[in-house]
Amino acid sequence: MMSNFVRLLPMRRYAKKQDRNHTAIKQALEAKGVEVIEILKPLDLLCYYKGYTSFIEVKMAESGSRYTKTQLMFIALTRFPVAIVFNEAEAFDVMKRMLALSQVQKNRIAEMIAKQDKPLYTPLDVKKALGYGE
Repeated sequence: MMSNFVRLLPMRRYAKKQDRNHTAIKQALEAKGVEVIEILKPLDLLCYYKGYTSFIEVKMAESGSRYTKTQLMFIALTRFPVAIVFNEAEAFDVMKRMLALSQVQKNRIAEMIAKQDKPLYTPLDVKKALGYGE
């Protein structure tokens, strides 16, 4: 199954830029005892805390931050826990409370990609797809 998944992911043709808050979030998680691995592709971090493992995508809420289609496809298709965070408190809350996007939320992201089919998406695009702020 995973081999089919990997074939769906387009290769990145440009360098990944880290969001400005990436390092601060990583360091804050580590300071609280979270084991953090920077994987950067397809998402920023792989984290482990007290028996819970999750992928974390770091974004800046009010900047030129963008999600690639590859990132969103991974989020939509993986069965692993995935969270999107904007600050240190959210990141630790995700790990402490074992929070992640639900399958319904992942399906909404997949629907957004199918309808819009563009290479980059804004945090606002994703929030709308998830039904935040309605």
